[in-house]
Amino acid sequence: RSFGLAVYLAHLGMPIPAKAYHGSFLQGLISNIQVSDNLVQGESFFFNEVQRIKKTVEQIGNGQSWLVLIDE
Repeated sequence: RSFGLAVYLAHLGMPIPAKAYHGSFLQGLISNIQVSDNLVQGESFFFNEVQRIKKTVEQIGNGQSWLVLIDE
């Protein structure tokens, strides 16, 4: 999470909490952190995680540089 925040701030031109940062510009940042279940729609945590990973893979398949953060 800290790394993702630093990359995001760097892209905005803001200072980041690091001694040094060397990175290239990315097309975007995708975060799949703290996915939860949806009992109302009958969707489990596992199902939601698989769906988000699928959407992420489809989105980043364009040959551009992305930062993808996935929790566990």
